[in-house]
Amino acid sequence: MSKFNHPAQSAQARGCPFANCRAGICALIHTGLITAMLITLGAGTAHAQLSNLDQSTLIDGLAREGMSELLEHLIETEPPDDPVTTAQVVIAQHWLEYNRLRDEAASASQSDPAAGEELRGRARQHFDKILGTQRDLIETHEDHAQRPIWQTDLSQKLLEAYIENLHTRADLFYEFGVCRTDQREAFESAVAESLVMLTDADLRFFQLQGELPKQDDFKGKYENSGLWNRMINDYWKKRTQYYLAYAAHYVSLLPVSHAYYQTLGNPRMPIQRRDAAQERERLRSQAASVIEPFAAKNSKLQGLQRRALSLAARSAVAMDRFDEAARLIEQIREPKIRDAIELTADLTNMVMLDKKDDHEAAIVELRRVINHPAVRNELAYRVLVVDLMHRLKLNRALAVKDATARKEAVSDAYDVYTTILNDKSLGDALPAIRDYIFRRWEQSLSKDADYRDLPSMVLLALTEQKRIAAQNVLFEVNELVRAERFDEAQEKQKDVLAPGNAVLEICKVLLKRQDLKPAVHAAAMFNQGRAIYYIDPNNDGNVLKGMMILVDLARQFPDQLVGLEAISDAEVILRQLHMTSPGKPTDDAYRRLAKVLMDAYADKPVAHNARKYYAAFVLIPAGELAEAVRVLVALPFGHLDYFEGHRVLIETMMGAYKAGNDLGGEASAEAIQQHAQRLSGEAERAIQSGGDHVDKAHDALAVARLVDAELAIADGRGGDAVDLIDAFEREFANEPDLIAQAVGLRIEALADAGDFERLKKAAVDMIDRFPDDAEIVIADVLTLLEQRINTIRRQIHEELVGRNKVALEARSRNLANAAAPLAQILIDWAHRRGVAGDDLIPFDLIRVKAWILAGKPDDARRALQPLVQKYPDDPVLVNLMGEALFTAGGEPNMIDAAGQFDRLIEGVSQDESGRYPPEYWNAWMRRLQIMEKLGQETEEIGLTVRQLEMFSPALGGEPYLSEFRRLRVKYPP
Repeated sequence: MSKFNHPAQSAQARGCPFANCRAGICALIHTGLITAMLITLGAGTAHAQLSNLDQSTLIDGLAREGMSELLEHLIETEPPDDPVTTAQVVIAQHWLEYNRLRDEAASASQSDPAAGEELRGRARQHFDKILGTQRDLIETHEDHAQRPIWQTDLSQKLLEAYIENLHTRADLFYEFGVCRTDQREAFESAVAESLVMLTDADLRFFQLQGELPKQDDFKGKYENSGLWNRMINDYWKKRTQYYLAYAAHYVSLLPVSHAYYQTLGNPRMPIQRRDAAQERERLRSQAASVIEPFAAKNSKLQGLQRRALSLAARSAVAMDRFDEAARLIEQIREPKIRDAIELTADLTNMVMLDKKDDHEAAIVELRRVINHPAVRNELAYRVLVVDLMHRLKLNRALAVKDATARKEAVSDAYDVYTTILNDKSLGDALPAIRDYIFRRWEQSLSKDADYRDLPSMVLLALTEQKRIAAQNVLFEVNELVRAERFDEAQEKQKDVLAPGNAVLEICKVLLKRQDLKPAVHAAAMFNQGRAIYYIDPNNDGNVLKGMMILVDLARQFPDQLVGLEAISDAEVILRQLHMTSPGKPTDDAYRRLAKVLMDAYADKPVAHNARKYYAAFVLIPAGELAEAVRVLVALPFGHLDYFEGHRVLIETMMGAYKAGNDLGGEASAEAIQQHAQRLSGEAERAIQSGGDHVDKAHDALAVARLVDAELAIADGRGGDAVDLIDAFEREFANEPDLIAQAVGLRIEALADAGDFERLKKAAVDMIDRFPDDAEIVIADVLTLLEQRINTIRRQIHEELVGRNKVALEARSRNLANAAAPLAQILIDWAHRRGVAGDDLIPFDLIRVKAWILAGKPDDARRALQPLVQKYPDDPVLVNLMGEALFTAGGEPNMIDAAGQFDRLIEGVSQDESGRYPPEYWNAWMRRLQIMEKLGQETEEIGLTVRQLEMFSPALGGEPYLSEFRRLRVKYPP
C-alpha cells in the first residue's frame, strides 16, 4: 500500500484501538500529544471544540509536527471526500517524507557523501511534488476561502525550504555573497512568485474578513471549527505579513532587468508602482513597516523577534537609515547567542559601514567576523564572509575611472579568496570549497570572454574547472580500459582534448603575468602540468613534460599546499615511468624529482616513500653510494619501507667497505655496526609484536646478523667470521634462501683464512644443498674475491710498515689461490649435470676469471682464445682478454691489453638508462693504469679522470671510483 493512496483496509480491520475516534482526536489525547497540537494550531484554535476541529487544520498541524503515524490513522479512519482535502493530505504526506529524507541525508553525508546526495535527490523529488500539488490547488480553487492560507504556505516553503535549505542559503548569498547559477535562478523566481502570492493573499484575507461573517453557516463552519481564528489570527495577521515583509525585501534586491520590474502593472498587485525605481522604494518601505511589529520589544512572537530585527536592520540600511539600523543590530546581539542571525547582523553592519564610505572599517570588521562561531562551524558561512569582502572591494574597484588602476583593483578584489582557497585547516573540505567557488566564476562568464581582460583568480578558476573536466574524462577512460573495452577507451580519450587544451590556452595568458601571487602561480602550474599529462598519458615524452612542470612547481613554491600535492603526484607517475620505460630521460627526470624531494620536502611522507626506490634503482646502480647512504639513513622507523630500506642501506655500506671505500666515514666499520645493532633490535621487536612488517623485519634481521661476519672477513679475521656464520645458520636453520647466502659468505671466509680444504668441502656442500643457486653463488664469491684482492693490492701499495705489507700480501695470495679450486668445483658440477657446448661458456668464463685472480694469465689466455675467435665483439670476452694480458705484465702484453681496452671504450654503448656497463669503466681504469705503468702520457691521466667525472660523477662506482680518485690525486690535471 502506497502512503500516497487511500487505504483499502480500514483501521478497524487492522485492529487499531482508535478506529472509532472521530478525526483521530483520541489518538492525540491517548499519546499525550494534545499539548503539542494546541501549540501547533495556535492559541485561538485551542478554544474551539476539538470534536468540531476543521480537518484541514488538523492535517496541517500533524504535518508540521511530523506526526506521520497519526496522519495515516486520520486518513484511514476518515478518508477525505473532497478534492481539496485530498490535495492537502498529499501535500502533508510529501512534506513528512521530504523532512525525513532531508534529515537522513544530513546524517548520511558525514560518513557516505554519495548516499547523502542520493537521499537529498529523493527529498527534492518530494518537495517538487509539494510545489506542484499546492500550485494546482491554488489555481484550481480560486474562490476557495482557504486559498490565501495555501498561498501563504507555498510562499513559506519557497522562502525557507526552497531557497534557504535546498539552495544552500541562496537568500544570504544573493544579498551578501556570490551566487551559483542555480542559487540565483532559484532565488529570483521564488521571491517574485512569493511576493505576488502573498500580496494577493493579503488582499483576499481583507475581503474575507468582511464577507464570511455574513454567511449563515459562519459560526459552525468557521468560528466553532477554529478555521476562522486560523485564517485571520494565525495566518493573515502573522504568517502572511511576516513572509510578505521578507518577500518585499528580497524583490527589492532584484535587478531592474528582472521580469518583475519589466512587467509592472500586475492586476493581482494593484499597489505596484509603474516605475521600477519607485517600485523598489515602495518595496523597501513595505518590508520595513510590515516587519516592524514582529521586531518590537513587546512582540508576542519571541521566537521570530531576532529574525525580524535582522530583516528590519537590512531594510533600514537599504533606505540609508543608518542610525536606526545600528540600533536594531545592537538589539540582535546577545553574548550567549552566537548564531547565524547574529552573523547576518554583522554582515549587515559591514554593508552599512561601506555605504557610509567607511571602507577600511568594513574590511576590518569582516576580518573579525571570520572568527564568528557560525563561520567556524559552517563552511558555507565562511565562503559567504569572503564573498562579501570581495563584493565590497569589487564595487569600489568598478568605480575607479583609470582603466589600468581599475583592472588592478578588480584583480585585488578577487585576490581576497586566496586565503580560503589555501586554508590548510579546511582539510578534506578544501577541494570542495575550491570547486564551489571556481564553479561559480566559470558559470558567470560569457562564452566569448577575452581571457586577457579577466582577473588572475578567475583565470585560475577556469583552468581548474577545465582540468577537473579533463581528469573526469580520464577516469572514465581508465574504467573502460579496466573493463577491456579498448576501442571505446581510445575514442573516449579524444574527449580530453577540449578541456585539456583549454587549460593550456588559458595558462599561456595567466603565467605570463608578472604580478601573480604565489598561490595563483603555483595552482596554475599544477593545472598546466596535469592537463599536459591528461592529454596523452601514454606518450612518455608528454608525461615527462607534464611531470617536470609539477616538479618545478614544487621546487619554486614549497610553502604552497599545492606544491606538496604536485610533488606527490609526480613521484608516483615518474616512478611508474622509470620502471616501465627505463632510459636516460626518465632517469634524469626522477633525479630532478628526488633532489626537490630531499631538499624541500625531506620530512614529508612523500620523500620517505621515494627513498628506497631512489637509492636502490637510481643511485646504487650508478655507483653513487655515498648519496644512497644519506638518502636511506633518513628513512624513519615505522615507515612501510623501513626494514627493506635499512637492509639496502647496510648492504650498500658493507659493499663500499669491502671495496675499501668508507664513503668519508659514512661506511666505516663502526658506522656499519651501529646501524646493524639498531636494526637488529628494531627487527626483533617487530617480529615479536607481529603485524604486516614481520617478513620484512625478518629479512632485515638476517642482514644485520651477517654484518659482523662480513666485517670480520673484510678485516682478515676469517676464523672469527666462520664462527659467526655457524651461529647464523643455527638461528635461521629453516630459511633455505638465507642459509644459501650464509654458505657463500662461509666460502669467502675460508678463502680469506687460507683454509682451502674446508673451502672445497663448503663449496661441494653448498652445491649439493643448493644446486639451483650454485652458479650464482660461486660467481658472486669470485667477484667478491676479485674486489677484495684489488682492495688489498691498493692497501699494499699504500702501506708503509713492512710487517703489515707482508700480512696483506699473504691475504691476497690466499684469496687468489682460493679462486681456482672454486671454479674447478663448479666446472665439475656442470659436467655432472650434462652441461655442454655453448651452455658451458659461463662456467668456462668463471674459470678464466679464477685463473686471472690466481696469477695464471697464460691459462686464461689459452682458454679465451677460441671463444674470442668465435665471438670477437663480445665485451665480456674482450674485457677478460685484456685482464689476462694486463695480469701477465711486461710492455708487449701491456700494449696488447691497451688495444683490448680501447676496443671496449670505443665499442661499448650506454644502456637505456644512459649508463655504461662495468666493462666500460674497467677498460678506462686499466687504460690509465697502463699509461702509469709504462710511464707514457701520464700528464693526461688526471685530465682524463676529470673529464670522465664531469660525464659521470660516480665514475662507475666501486671498485673503479677509488682507483680513479687515486690516479687523479697522483697525476693532477
